[in-house]
Amino acid sequence: MTIDNPVRFSFLVNDVSRLHSMHYDRLMKPYDLTRSQYWVISNLTRTHGDGMTQTELAEYMSVGKVTLGGLIDRLEARGLVERHDDPMDRRSKRVYLAPEGKKLVKKMGVIAREFNAGVLEGIPDKDIQTAERVLNAVKQHLLALDA
Repeated sequence: MTIDNPVRFSFLVNDVSRLHSMHYDRLMKPYDLTRSQYWVISNLTRTHGDGMTQTELAEYMSVGKVTLGGLIDRLEARGLVERHDDPMDRRSKRVYLAPEGKKLVKKMGVIAREFNAGVLEGIPDKDIQTAERVLNAVKQHLLALDA
C-alpha cells in the first residue's frame, strides 16, 4: 500500500508535535522549567532510582554533553537533580532525581495526564490505539535507518 502524499504525513506529525510542545511549555512555565529541563527530569524517572551517567542521558536525549551539562547545572542549582560519582567508573558522574525533583515529577504527571486527556477528548480509544501502533511502527523504521 502506498500513500499518495507521504510528505503530508510527516508534516502532520511535526505540526502535532510542535503544537503539543508549545502548549506543554505553557503548562511548565509556572514551574520555571523549560521543555529540555523537564525532559531531563522525565528521563531520570525511567531509571527506578539508579540514575544515569551524563553520557547515557545525553545519548538518550540526542543532545551534546555540553548542552546536557548546562541543563543539569541549572537543575542541580534548583535542587531538582543531584550528581554523584559513579561507583563503577570514578571518572563518570551519575545524575539522580533529588527529593524536590521527585515532588515536581508527581505534580507534572498529574498536569500531563489532564492535558493529554483533554487533547484526546472525543477520540475513540480504538483510534488512539491505531495511531500509537502506526507511530511506533514509523519510529521503528526510523531507528532501523541508524542500525
